[in-house]
Amino acid sequence: MRELPDIDPPIVSVLTVYPGANASVVKTEVTERLEEVINNIEGIKTLTSQSREEASTITVEFDLSRDIDQAAQDVRDRVARVRGLLPTDIKEPIVAKQEADANPIIWIGVNSARFTPLQMTTLAERQIKNRLQTIKGVSSVIHPLTVMLAVPLAGVGAFGLLWLVNFIGTMTSHPVPAMNINLFSQIGLVLLVGLVTKNSILLVEFANQQHEKGANAHDAMVQTGLVRLRPILMTAFCTIAGILPIAIGFGAGAESRRPMGVAVVGGILTSTFLTLIIIPVVYTLFSDLTEKLGRKKTPATYPVEPAPAAR
Repeated sequence: MRELPDIDPPIVSVLTVYPGANASVVKTEVTERLEEVINNIEGIKTLTSQSREEASTITVEFDLSRDIDQAAQDVRDRVARVRGLLPTDIKEPIVAKQEADANPIIWIGVNSARFTPLQMTTLAERQIKNRLQTIKGVSSVIHPLTVMLAVPLAGVGAFGLLWLVNFIGTMTSHPVPAMNINLFSQIGLVLLVGLVTKNSILLVEFANQQHEKGANAHDAMVQTGLVRLRPILMTAFCTIAGILPIAIGFGAGAESRRPMGVAVVGGILTSTFLTLIIIPVVYTLFSDLTEKLGRKKTPATYPVEPAPAAR
């Protein structure tokens, strides 16, 4: 399969959104009018359409001899030609060609005249499935878990700084109000989920790229630290600088906004520094464990019927 050329399938789709329209209106006002002009394009093999509530989808498959870029441009020209006849409330139709690598899914079929369906199912599950799962990037949930470890690390700082500010306030004559779990501090916690995972994403993504090039998990993460340290620190400090006015703000409504700022600042501080230590360790441990488990798998073997010779 590596010797096969990279080609885009000659398929072009047209997506049109019609807010508030039911399926029948979409069909008569959008789908049928687009089909009428698209159907006359040269080299069409099949044309299918689907009209549902608020959306129309037209899929055009061209002959293999048809240039996909030129075919997509022809579809755009025809859609633009009939655009004035379509309802004014629709959103601009989206014309897109199907990319060869847009859907990273392959289907493997197994059949034999010698074995029963139960035996073939056992063969697929114990031998083929297990070997496919050892391929990097196939059904992997390990490194997404590594990325999400940044969230509890942020919780430590968020809750810790809220408690610290509240404790300092009770020890002085000017207590800081609302330093507890309330609506605004919970909003800050929600913000942290998106803010802190970017650091671990930067680390894990670059480490995976180095790992795919042949480096082991340890060397990949060392190289990642050298490259990603500065951007992680820069984005973290810039985010903290932007949130600080909310955390120390004064004026009307400042008391209600402060818990959100304090929670975000504390979460980013602890998550940034703990991520640089814990994520590399966890990534290395999980990668080594995955490789060891992959080597230990000894799937059952069954005699596989050779493919018939071509006639």
